[in-house]
Amino acid sequence: MEMSQGKKYFLVGLLGFMFSAAYLLPYIKYVFNDALIAGLGITNQQSGMLLSVYAVINAITLIPGGYISDKYSQRKIITVSALGTGIITIIFAFNMNYTMALITWTVLGFTTIFAFWGSVIKAVRMLGTEDEQGRLYGFYAGFQGVVNTVVALGAAYVFSLFAAQADGLKSVLIMYGSLNILGAVMFWVLYPKELDVSDENAEPISVKDLITVLKMPATWLLSLIIFSIYGVFSGSTLMTSYVTDVLLITGTVGTLIAIFRTYIARAIFSPVGGILSDKTKKPSKNIMISSIITAALIVVLMLFGKQLGNIGALLVIIASSITIYMNFGVMWATSEELKIPRKLYGSVIGVASIIGYAPDFFMHAMFGSWIDQHGADGYRFIFMFLIFLALIGVVTSFVISQKSKKEA
Repeated sequence: MEMSQGKKYFLVGLLGFMFSAAYLLPYIKYVFNDALIAGLGITNQQSGMLLSVYAVINAITLIPGGYISDKYSQRKIITVSALGTGIITIIFAFNMNYTMALITWTVLGFTTIFAFWGSVIKAVRMLGTEDEQGRLYGFYAGFQGVVNTVVALGAAYVFSLFAAQADGLKSVLIMYGSLNILGAVMFWVLYPKELDVSDENAEPISVKDLITVLKMPATWLLSLIIFSIYGVFSGSTLMTSYVTDVLLITGTVGTLIAIFRTYIARAIFSPVGGILSDKTKKPSKNIMISSIITAALIVVLMLFGKQLGNIGALLVIIASSITIYMNFGVMWATSEELKIPRKLYGSVIGVASIIGYAPDFFMHAMFGSWIDQHGADGYRFIFMFLIFLALIGVVTSFVISQKSKKEA
């Protein structure tokens, strides 16, 4: 269907907004952990347990959720999921206790992952042609960076209006829930029905269906690309700690570097990566080049570090942030290059997400143990692992590029 560029990118932005809004409560401890502990009267361990419960539900629901996102309308799934997230968030705001928190984080595993995850990624893909996938996913990731920045500042302001942490947290939760409900209403009204790709008459998923998806080389290549790019992205968050622990840069400069890495680089360079990807019409080639540069920059940081001087080391960190986010914005765009059938896309997303986001299950604990055991030298092990992940991206993107050439 024909759609104006303005409406198309507004919808991409809306999907980025909804995706960001969905994870405000599940990961609230990263911003308001002290308030959460005080408001619920719990320990740090119990706070961490909420995310553990959430992670278990995620792992269980991703594959069946992918099937559901293939079978039913993305418009319906995304709207119902966002409404569910908004409602449970507001209910929790008025019933803040640990039992209700466990119930809430369990429900969030279904409303923010299950079929919602695959449906959002699929809905972005459906908004454009094969030649637009890089830009669509790049701007989608970029909009998330903008939304995260604006919402974080807004939530901090709302929280600051109250003397008691519990009252501030309650108001922030109401804000979070309202944003999800607003997104649901806007999406239901504005997302074209014609873009839905579903098969409501499809047979229930079977072991045979899952084996078919697992036998597709494209499933594994996409999984490895996500594993590489997401692993480097997630692991590189420790660059902020490196600036403080090794370079001994604290205060305003350290904060500005963290803000650039977390928000500004994502908002600017994810779309840039998408635009460049569409110009070359080969996301895999761009990923390969960016991964090589990323690996080289981390090698420089690992070998020379403090010898570069603070300005030199910070420039290397900034440059690596740019290439990391250029990849992060287009990692899902390889789906079109791999020619994954759109009706199977949700199921493939489920498998690729479990494998691709696996670094979260082990990587940060591993990195933490290296720093605990080796101090500042622990970052050398971390950098070696990130280089290894980047090289997985180089090899996998090369294989995808060669595969698409043969099938052209």
